[in-house]
Amino acid sequence: MPRSLRVVPPPGLDGGAPGALGRSRILRADGTEEMLKSADKREMQAGDTWMLETPGGGGWGRA
Repeated sequence: MPRSLRVVPPPGLDGGAPGALGRSRILRADGTEEMLKSADKREMQAGDTWMLETPGGGGWGRA
């Protein structure tokens, strides 16, 4: 995922609202959650889950 879309949301067009930011996180087997930056590296263990949320598209037109 492009690093810039973790900091600056995708723009809307013709007055539309910006989209959602992308993010990555690890849900650990013990219930804790770690947010990851664009180039972070982490060790994964059995039962951990890596979640990747891609950026949402920006809106189009005024509401």
